[in-house]
Amino acid sequence: METIVNQHIHKINMTLKFLEHEHYITKDIYQQLFLQRNDIQLKNV
Repeated sequence: METIVNQHIHKINMTLKFLEHEHYITKDIYQQLFLQRNDIQLKNV
């Protein structure tokens, strides 16, 4: 499960980096949205 979460975080961050690089979003927005693993809390379902 942890690996899957990390993969999703990585994909989101890579997408944000691309958007910032192509100037679709500002550096400030990029920094606010960039995810760290400890930003995410998993719930048992």
